[in-house]
Amino acid sequence: LAGGVAVAVRTVLDARLHRREQRRLTSTFGGYVSPQVLRAILDGRVAAGGGRRHLAFLFADLRGFTSLSERAAPDAVLALLNRYYAAITPVIHAQGGTIDNFRGDGLMVMFGAPEAIERPARAAVAAARAVCAAIDQLNQELVAEGQPPLELALGVAAGDAVYGDLGSPDRKDYTALGDAVNVAARLQDVAKERGYALALTREALSEAGIETAGFDDLGDVELKGHSPVRVMGWGART
Repeated sequence: LAGGVAVAVRTVLDARLHRREQRRLTSTFGGYVSPQVLRAILDGRVAAGGGRRHLAFLFADLRGFTSLSERAAPDAVLALLNRYYAAITPVIHAQGGTIDNFRGDGLMVMFGAPEAIERPARAAVAAARAVCAAIDQLNQELVAEGQPPLELALGVAAGDAVYGDLGSPDRKDYTALGDAVNVAARLQDVAKERGYALALTREALSEAGIETAGFDDLGDVELKGHSPVRVMGWGART
């Protein structure tokens, strides 16, 4: 009987310690990784090597931000970037997107890792549109404050990729590598050059199961270091 009581008490204490450690990890790292990655860490599902899966990728970049940052004070630039990311991060997470990292005024998002998504391309397109809506709302605030509005350029592509930990034992990133990553990054530039909020592959739009109404067919576009890709544009700038 005493042994049974001891086991029961130990089990309760272990469960309490486990919950306390999970709360500590959530508090410490919750603001540094996407919710999907944090859940995978807490569940022990993030391991070196990762895996291979069909994923979708979204790249976002602010138009003309380099010149803006050269004119404004560094603290003002940092404050603006934080407002920008605070506006778009929740809508990205709402669509199941995992933010790979913030790169100045740009970011990379993957859909389908570490948690699988049935239609990652559909989630990526929905996130892109939601990001544009969030920026429209932020721009209303900025204009009211006498500041210039922000303009986004987004690129979306889908394809097979490998994902998992990348780095050294001392410093790692949870990321993905594959042709679709490079295509999405190049399409972000196409969106800038062609004057669209979003440029995506025709293949990704087809995978998303979204009607082409509202999208412009930009034809086969030559991408740097890549064969021509059929590109669709959305949100043309006037």
